[in-house]
Amino acid sequence: LSSRWGTFVNGVRLAASRPTPINEGDLIRVAPWTFSFSRRPPGAEAQRSHNDLLTMQTSVRPVGQEQPLGGDMLLRLLEAAAGIHAAADEQALAAVLLEEARSGTGLSHAAMLRPLDNDGRIEVIAAKMSEPVPGGLSFSRSLLSTAARGVVAELSTDNAPSDTSHSIVQMRITAAICVPIMLGSSVAAFLYLDARGGGNLQRLRPNATAFCVALGRMAGLALANLKRMDMEKRQAALDSELTSAAHAQRMILPPRTRRFGPIAYAGLSRPGQVLGGDFFDVIPLDDGRLAVSLGDVSGKGVSASVLMTASQGFLHAALCERADPGRAVASLNRFVAPRVPPGRFLTMWVGVFDPVARTLVYVDAGHGYALLLGEGEPAQ
Repeated sequence: LSSRWGTFVNGVRLAASRPTPINEGDLIRVAPWTFSFSRRPPGAEAQRSHNDLLTMQTSVRPVGQEQPLGGDMLLRLLEAAAGIHAAADEQALAAVLLEEARSGTGLSHAAMLRPLDNDGRIEVIAAKMSEPVPGGLSFSRSLLSTAARGVVAELSTDNAPSDTSHSIVQMRITAAICVPIMLGSSVAAFLYLDARGGGNLQRLRPNATAFCVALGRMAGLALANLKRMDMEKRQAALDSELTSAAHAQRMILPPRTRRFGPIAYAGLSRPGQVLGGDFFDVIPLDDGRLAVSLGDVSGKGVSASVLMTASQGFLHAALCERADPGRAVASLNRFVAPRVPPGRFLTMWVGVFDPVARTLVYVDAGHGYALLLGEGEPAQ
């Protein structure tokens, strides 16, 4: 609605007053809030993260790209970039990202996760493990909570296993890192990596964190590009459907100008958007009279156009059958009233001209502001 801050879907600012289709998992940002759209009931496909927030021996710290990448890691990153930007969809992107992240960091387990809410619920987009994990993968809530602020989070344990927190012992995690994948200023996903096992503690490789920071930024750019292309396809499909609907809507309107005996008219209905709720009709009756209708449906867009089309078609048939504006409007009211939601309505003016008797019989159904103009006379 042309607000200064704007409305963003998947990091793309929407054009004002233009319908935009929304799909499962879309991120809708109305500053300062970000909403995730879903048709699924709460909890469907959701997995809870492991609550280790209360364990004092777990060290989670936000990190940045603290040191430049060495030659081998830089080469690995460049190779990863080619695969990431060649991904055709989110699943392909996740597969490349997980393989490159495991190879670059030396951590054995990797997953791409989608946050579903602020209560620790997540959806696993893809996961890759060097070996099966009893009970399935679980994820540290402290890492996810830190990464949800838009920074990379790293988890480490003390050198002595006896000092390791109880929750980390249960998960058998020896090292972990969580990278937020951003769409604009919103966290769209997490790249989550860890090493698990009961043997020697495994540490992150040198430059692993810097490598993951760069990998996450590239993944964010690639995901943004995929989302943008997907939105363009959706928008093109919607525009095509709306254009077809607008063409069909124009088809049911009478010609812009026409003459019936001594009566001539000129009329045009131009929607405020692609589709509109205004209409007019001119109907020659069998006995030589001429019926004219003007209508206006509350609201705009598809819902208004559907009600407009149904109402015009019903009224046209009723006038052709009875040629009585009062009975035709009453029949239309009985048809429409039980079918429209509260707050939705239409107003109408319907008249029947008799060119022989030079009379007009009309019904004003809430439309108002009718003027009678005689040649050389003031309006009445």
